[in-house]
Amino acid sequence: MDNIHSIEIIDVTKDFVDSKYPVIHSDKNGFLLCKQGSIQLLLDDSTFNINAGDLYIYPPFSQTFIKEVSYDFLGVVGIADFDFVLSTIIQVSNTQQHIYIRSRPCVTLNQHQQRNIEELISVMKNRIAEIDRPLRAQILSALVQTVCFEILDAYLDGLSISPLYQNQRDKIFHRFIQDCFMHFKKHREVKFYAELQHLTPRYFSTVIREVSGKTPMDWINLSIITEAKKLLVTPDLNIKEIAIQLNFEDQSLFGRYFKRITGLSPSNFRAKQNIACKRH
Repeated sequence: MDNIHSIEIIDVTKDFVDSKYPVIHSDKNGFLLCKQGSIQLLLDDSTFNINAGDLYIYPPFSQTFIKEVSYDFLGVVGIADFDFVLSTIIQVSNTQQHIYIRSRPCVTLNQHQQRNIEELISVMKNRIAEIDRPLRAQILSALVQTVCFEILDAYLDGLSISPLYQNQRDKIFHRFIQDCFMHFKKHREVKFYAELQHLTPRYFSTVIREVSGKTPMDWINLSIITEAKKLLVTPDLNIKEIAIQLNFEDQSLFGRYFKRITGLSPSNFRAKQNIACKRH
């Protein structure tokens, strides 16, 4: 794997969480393993109370808001590139399971599962630190795959779900998600993504809607809005600059689009997040 710098393993405490902005916004895949204490998270308007022994999987193109953290909280966070993780997990799961994980991202591990995952995390942290290993990238790639499989196995076991393998329709959806990740800033037409797979827009739209419960436009909008929110909660760019980054013709067009999807103007959303940050 070339982008080994994109793999991160972070030990987190309450002080660490308090020092960061209280939003996990990511175009990557990741997990949080709570080892002690508790943390309360908000994803897609649903609140999840994560306690010791719980594993939280946060999906790409999403925002997880940190609401509360106990004084004794200890955890470990793992992050890896979306496209690499996706290419790994699609070997052993299908679209419905990925959609299910987004709606139920938390599972309680038994002691054996937690020990296995923690041991793998420890090995990965050691390998990340070994800069001069000649096969470091290949070793890390294999370890990330192993951790993905271990986490997915624990998740499926904890929720009593059997592994389901991909059919052709699942492959169309996952190729679309990868394409959307690469091109959403410039291309917002369903026709563009259908043509990348040499499919008619009508057939392509039907497949995406039936396997995921959302239309292609829903997924495109989700990608754009998630990126917009990520940019809006940081002070580095003004709204005009964000509109330019997202390839909108002007700030007003971006504002109308954002409000139509979220119900808030970009400036109101930014102000609301700033208030939440101060309260935190």
